[in-house]
Parts: sequence; structure tokens; C-alpha cells
Amino acid sequence: EDRLLLKLYYFEDMKLKDLGQMFGYHEATASRKIMRIQNEIRKSVETILQKTHSWSGDEVNRYLSETASKLGISLERLVGIIIIFAIVQEILEKGVL
Repeated sequence: EDRLLLKLYYFEDMKLKDLGQMFGYHEATASRKIMRIQNEIRKSVETILQKTHSWSGDEVNRYLSETASKLGISLERLVGIIIIFAIVQEILEKGVL
């Protein structure tokens, strides 16, 4: 369900209200689910960056914020881009959604 929510939200530009109707819950619930998934992916990315580069949590946040700023986007948008990249990578590697 999480993958499908992300696919519909990011790739099909489906609105939260429509997602909620499709899955049988309120728009606010769809929003909370998307936020939960984004937070889980962000935490995973942070953990990977900490392990790979020996960065502290503060360094990870600073570098992600600096990167988003240099790209002229919000940190939340950068996380969204990371999510899309992760989905595409999984599709290419495994051929599944």
C-alpha cells in the first residue's frame, strides 16, 4: 500500500482527497500516511549517510538542508525527490512496484 500511495501521489499527481477516496479513508489520513512514509525514508537515508560518511545527525541535517537550499527547493521537496529516486531504483533493480 505504501508503494502504491507514493506512486500515485508522486508519479500520477493524485490529490490527497482522491487517494483517501480510493483507499477508503479521509484526506487527512492519506496526508498522514504520506508523511509517515516520507519520515521513514528520510530516517533511512539519514542512517545510511551517517554510516557511509561517519556524519553526526546534525551534519546529515545540515548537509541535506544546504543541498536543498543550493537547489532552490525545500528540504521536504528534496526528501520527496529522494523518495522518487528510491522508487525508480527499486523498479529498475527488481522490476516491481
